[in-house]
Amino acid sequence: CGYAVVATSKASQVFEKFLRPYQRAWVEDQSPRKICLKSRRIGMSEAILVEALLLALRTPYHDVYLCSTSYTNAKELLRRLERWVDAFSMVGCPLPVVRHTATVLEFKNHSRILPLPAKAVRSRTGTVILDEFAFWQHDRSIWAGIAPVADTDPSMRIVIISTPFGASGMFHEIWNDPDGEHGEWGRHEIDIYEAASQGFPVNPDAIKAKYPSDIWLQEFCCQFLSD
Repeated sequence: CGYAVVATSKASQVFEKFLRPYQRAWVEDQSPRKICLKSRRIGMSEAILVEALLLALRTPYHDVYLCSTSYTNAKELLRRLERWVDAFSMVGCPLPVVRHTATVLEFKNHSRILPLPAKAVRSRTGTVILDEFAFWQHDRSIWAGIAPVADTDPSMRIVIISTPFGASGMFHEIWNDPDGEHGEWGRHEIDIYEAASQGFPVNPDAIKAKYPSDIWLQEFCCQFLSD
């Protein structure tokens, strides 16, 4: 399979076997900046892990940084990558991993996937993945450390996914950006109803009955709610 797994039938087999259509659409979107407004618990974290693997395999010496609400959560994302390495082996495409620890997944082409604390992403190049960005503390100062690099380095990619958390903060500002102040973004929105319609195995109405309306709208229906 080599390093260009994204261009092989083996990657397509993984997509067909393990990813739902909205996850595939996300992974296949090659926009330099991508943002996803999503429901809770619909598998989008798994989609960003597949994307991280393919980005690292496709480009030598390319670092992919997994950043979440805490360093512990970022390391948990890296741990979950093991399942996707196994998935490629299941379809006959063992990946060229040379090192896999709690803090790095490195390939023979010298690309790496690394978890990082939020504040450590300043001035990084490569691909920066910001998981659940709406819930980050100091999100504005962290964004100020990332955006100038992306504005001056066309090879850098920024990937953001989050459930909404109030009608304020950088995630809300970037998503609702009619003047394009934060650049052009590939945009994806998947609420629980859309996920269910594309094969996610839940009954949204049964879940809705368990929650107050404000929690339901924010956590599952992609609504930015004010206080």
